[in-house]
Amino acid sequence: MIKVLIVDDSNVFSDILTKILQSDIDIKVVGRAVDGLEAVNFVERLKPDVITMDIQMPLMSGVEATEEIMRRHPTPIIILSSYVNKRETKVCFDALKAGAVDVMEKPTGRTLLDYQEIEDELIKRVKIAAGVKVFSHLNLSKGLTDRRPAIPKVVAAKKQKIKIIVIGASTGGPIAINTILSALPPDFSVPCVVVQHIAKGFLEGFVDWLGRECRIKVKIALQNERLESGVAYFPPEDHHLGFYKNSLIRLYNDLPQDGHRPSITLIMKAAAEVYGSGVLGVLLTGMGRDGAEGLKAIKVAGGRTIAQDEETCAVFGMPKEAIENNAADHVLPIDKIAKQIMNMV
Repeated sequence: MIKVLIVDDSNVFSDILTKILQSDIDIKVVGRAVDGLEAVNFVERLKPDVITMDIQMPLMSGVEATEEIMRRHPTPIIILSSYVNKRETKVCFDALKAGAVDVMEKPTGRTLLDYQEIEDELIKRVKIAAGVKVFSHLNLSKGLTDRRPAIPKVVAAKKQKIKIIVIGASTGGPIAINTILSALPPDFSVPCVVVQHIAKGFLEGFVDWLGRECRIKVKIALQNERLESGVAYFPPEDHHLGFYKNSLIRLYNDLPQDGHRPSITLIMKAAAEVYGSGVLGVLLTGMGRDGAEGLKAIKVAGGRTIAQDEETCAVFGMPKEAIENNAADHVLPIDKIAKQIMNMV
């Protein structure tokens, strides 16, 4: 049984959310808090497995509550926000930086019917979150070394020309991606293509947030756009991404691969086909196996590959599949991957 704490200042929304979650026999709502301060107290007493967290609340906001909960009683937190495609999406990613594991749109209606379209997705995300590894006041770029055994040394790179970097992530990925991209210098000499599985409507806000956090340029890719050094490109929502041989971006709408569009595997395979040994593939935290075959394709083509280690993954699914498939040249903690990338480039 997955114990869930609902945190929202709207009793109407909490009623609807309770009905949705408890329609699944594996989920039980054990408490409902009306503000962040009450949530912090409830977590200590109820010890939930997962928390759904609103952003704007009296007394203590969702971001502040997330920071406090992750400091005192680390618990998987899903941010439910109605701020999709607005400037306020920044606070959603501030909450992820504070330790939340997922973000999802909250419908603006006030009836159960308005929420039925997200019912299956919400239940799925709660079940995934229940299996996510969380850290006390999660800060992947600074604090993990205090909670981990000896860190592997960054391995000397095989000398070869890296022409493009492809990075893929899913659950727990936003902060892992931020940890890598924010460490790259503004004059970084290689283009990056990045895939993050994220709830519909949040990609633009995520890219804008990364743009404020990073020294390199971060943007959503355009059809036929030419790849430039020092830029991180994200495929648009519901689009796969490929490459033309003249370094132009190709966007297309084929069927999802392993349930995903964009697919990490398809993008990695496309990069391996066009750039061969000039590809550096990086596979980060995430549920499932998307990217495992893609990383293998890069290695077979003579490119270099990195997988995030189990200790620093929120979900050790995708990297595990790649490692077991002998697709990873290097298995590193998240705070060592950027240094390895720069060493290779």
